[in-house]
Amino acid sequence: MILTLELRDKLQRCLERHTTRGKTGCVLWTASTAGGGYGMASAQHAGVRVQMPAHRAAWLLSGRELSEGVFVCHKCDNRRCVAVDHLFLGTQKANMIDCARKERVKNAKLIRTQAAHIFTSRAPRAYLAAHYGVSIEVVRNIRKRRAYAWATEGLVRGSSF
Repeated sequence: MILTLELRDKLQRCLERHTTRGKTGCVLWTASTAGGGYGMASAQHAGVRVQMPAHRAAWLLSGRELSEGVFVCHKCDNRRCVAVDHLFLGTQKANMIDCARKERVKNAKLIRTQAAHIFTSRAPRAYLAAHYGVSIEVVRNIRKRRAYAWATEGLVRGSSF
């Protein structure tokens, strides 16, 4: 995304007006948030209100590139943080792997070792599903790396871990 000079100035003023330094080194967004708790920066430009996640705006204002389909992720896991040194670029998959490694996966029924065991096990799907209290579909998706891919990264199917 390319910012015009005028839009860049307005977004910069918006960030300066709506941030404060936190105790952990985060620069915290203090204005409105969108679903999920991410700050939303906005500016009026050419008669149109431009809105974007505040951490994405901070990334762009720092002069860094941002291509389509790339996420601006938080190292600090603070959704209100706009400190550029707390941010990194990643794909959706990389962001989900980072989330899982930090054990922030909501609604996950299995822990890493359980998912890894399902992936490497040669036991029947029905047995594993019953043993771990999940559906046969979940077992199938783990084995095909459609689910819990973060837990099976680097493992070889059918081997012990």
